[in-house]
Amino acid sequence: GLFEPMAVTTAKRAWRPLISVIIPFYNSPRYLVQTLDSLRAQTTQDFEVILANDVSDDPDSLRVLDEVRLEGWVRVLDLPHAGLPTARNRGAVAARAEFIMFLDADDLLDSGAIEKLCWSLARQQQYAFVYSGVVHFGDVEAVTYDEFDPARLRKENFLAATCVIRRDIYLELGGNDPAMTRSWEDYDFWLRLAAKGYSGRLFREPLFYYRRHSEGMSRKLTQDVPGRLEE
Repeated sequence: GLFEPMAVTTAKRAWRPLISVIIPFYNSPRYLVQTLDSLRAQTTQDFEVILANDVSDDPDSLRVLDEVRLEGWVRVLDLPHAGLPTARNRGAVAARAEFIMFLDADDLLDSGAIEKLCWSLARQQQYAFVYSGVVHFGDVEAVTYDEFDPARLRKENFLAATCVIRRDIYLELGGNDPAMTRSWEDYDFWLRLAAKGYSGRLFREPLFYYRRHSEGMSRKLTQDVPGRLEE
């Protein structure tokens, strides 16, 4: 019946999932299935996936998008072509959860990533976001752990865009700057976050797999879009 515990839990997850995972997508179909498989393998399934489609138009991307729509478990947002920052921002506005995560369509998560990072952020109210160690694979192979350090952040960007962040704080800060369509949009956001006095926390396990290759998702979404990058 409607009021059996499982029915209530299912309804709750649809209305307000634990986290919204936002995948910006623009003509990069090659690894999307692997990325989605890493989400299917999560130890918690209390999340929604939003695919922010920045008007992909190549045949392989259109085919993959049709397959994703048919499966029905991913929300596809068809957006006007405006670049990576706007795709992330519109995904965040559409998100149903209090926590959000940005994940490129060629990167992967460890099976425990969502559960561990959400649990960590939920129990540490003083932090705006929680992020993990990073496994770099592909053209570069390494594992990195970087503690949050505002002084170091002013000199270099050591943070990945993939983390679990509180949606209200992301929106309060205005998200990614829509004009920064060529590069550094994530660094600009982290600098504004730190300037407001917010901070993050490293979860010392390698839970995010960052694919290092010349056709990367962020590279595709930050090129060939009109806009001037201010110093």
